[in-house]
Amino acid sequence: MYYLNLVRSLCFLICMYSTTIQASTFYVEITSDTSIQSFVAFELNGIADAAFPFSFIGTHEEDGTISHLYCADLLQYISNDVYEFTQTDLTELHNKYHKAAWLIDTFSFYTNTFSSGALQVAIWEVIHESSGVFDLYSGSFKVLPDSFYLTFTDFTAEFSAITTSFLTSYDPSADLSQYAVFQNPSVQDTIGEKLEISEPPTVIMLIIAMIALVINRLKNVSV
Repeated sequence: MYYLNLVRSLCFLICMYSTTIQASTFYVEITSDTSIQSFVAFELNGIADAAFPFSFIGTHEEDGTISHLYCADLLQYISNDVYEFTQTDLTELHNKYHKAAWLIDTFSFYTNTFSSGALQVAIWEVIHESSGVFDLYSGSFKVLPDSFYLTFTDFTAEFSAITTSFLTSYDPSADLSQYAVFQNPSVQDTIGEKLEISEPPTVIMLIIAMIALVINRLKNVSV
């Protein structure tokens, strides 16, 4: 009975450990290339503010895998640092995040370029625009070229191309399962390629070996 209970306990540990390592919360280091950073002044729901649209990198702290990320909201701030994020599938969120992922997937050639700012603005547009109008200069989210008396990066050509493609080609049923939203209540949510969680095999193999040892002992006892 002792050995049977031990086997049950070890099996329970495997299940619990597997659940833990498959959990979608982990630490991500945010880094950016400021040489592709742009400036835009914007208005969101009547409140004017400013932001720096561009793509950046999220690196999984444990295994070094990376994801090209974009900001998924404008209501919080994020900077270069290490954050604990919960990786959330698009299917669990509002379809506006699916739209944002479609933009990233369709215009991936903008990533890590100066024009990634245009894509970032488009992502803010689909996530924050409540009027249903996909337009850069009108609606509940809009860019303000003359605000703050600072140089405005003119994304008109790129954004026009994105708008045309989005309105004519966006597929709400497109499989974008390779993308996810990274959430943290204290900083800006981000969206980009999923960071796969690798299973460290050592502990699993050790537990399996212990189970095999106990089963072998049980056989010997029964004989």
